[in-house]
Parts: sequence; structure tokens; C-alpha cells
Amino acid sequence: IEACINHRERREQQIRMAVQRGYSTPIAIVAALYSDVDRRLWPAASQSVRAHLEHLEEQGQVIQDQDMWIPKA
Repeated sequence: IEACINHRERREQQIRMAVQRGYSTPIAIVAALYSDVDRRLWPAASQSVRAHLEHLEEQGQVIQDQDMWIPKA
């Protein structure tokens, strides 16, 4: 279980960094982070990224503007 939690925390950090680098949509983040994954899996990965973004928003780290996400200043 600990390995799973660690993986999720690392992925969330990667997503936070992607937003800070200007990737503003879930699919853009997927393209950046999952480039080595079969594109047929990207829609599912996009939903996972969206869940992370929503969690980051709840933590006050990002802001959603329609389907775009930006770092909170």
C-alpha cells in the first residue's frame, strides 16, 4: 500500500510541476507525462490527471478556469 501511496504522491508532484511549466489541460499533461504509454490509454490517464488537478485545487495549489488549470499565485 505504501508503494501505491508514494507513486500517487510522485505523480501529483509531476502534475503540479507540469502546470507550473504551462501545461494547462489534462490531455496536455498526459502527453507530457505519459508519452511512453499507448495513446489508447490516454483518455483514462486524462481522467486520473483531472482527479489530481481537482485535489490540487482543493489544496489551493492550482485554479481551474473552464477546462484549463493554472498555478495559484
